[in-house]
Amino acid sequence: DNYILTIFESSDKTMFVGTEHGLARYNSELDTFEKIPMFSVTGDVELLAYASGIVELNEETLYIAASGHGLFEYDKKTNKARQSNLKLGYYISKIYKENHSNKKRISQMHLGPLYVSVHTTNPQLRAEMLNNKRASEIMQNLKWLSDNDIPIHTQIVLCPGYNDNEELKKTLADLYSFKNIVMSVAIVPVGITKFREKKLKTV
Repeated sequence: DNYILTIFESSDKTMFVGTEHGLARYNSELDTFEKIPMFSVTGDVELLAYASGIVELNEETLYIAASGHGLFEYDKKTNKARQSNLKLGYYISKIYKENHSNKKRISQMHLGPLYVSVHTTNPQLRAEMLNNKRASEIMQNLKWLSDNDIPIHTQIVLCPGYNDNEELKKTLADLYSFKNIVMSVAIVPVGITKFREKKLKTV
């Protein structure tokens, strides 16, 4: 009377099962499945949730997609899952950035929409703005999302002298070329504090 929705083996070879009654972990020593409590955002209410998808972020954390309850973050140390108060796309985007091996799972589960901080589609400029060489792969990543029909919401933090004017026009044109998956483009002004090392202008 408990339908299995998904089966997942983590990097440490632990088996997890998502069912209509929640999440369970296999205990090899006792040869049995142990129910994992899934708590609300506040952490004081245990929820009954369809655990329909499981993705591993790293050795300590899993994310559980639960129908009707959004996303849960599972901590292997505490053996508890807690409902996230952030949007699904934020975490899936984080998973996509941190572990490219999860791209296959994102495609298979058709997770979305994702929330992608684009800023610019100029590879060199994006790598400079984010201080990350891998950030230059934005067009390849957008193409992969498009090829796999993963919908996205995009954001551009506008930094005068960097990604405005002609750079902004090119970025918008590039995003338009992916109109089959781009659901929205949000352009927001850069926020500057006194702790900013680089000299940036306000919009």
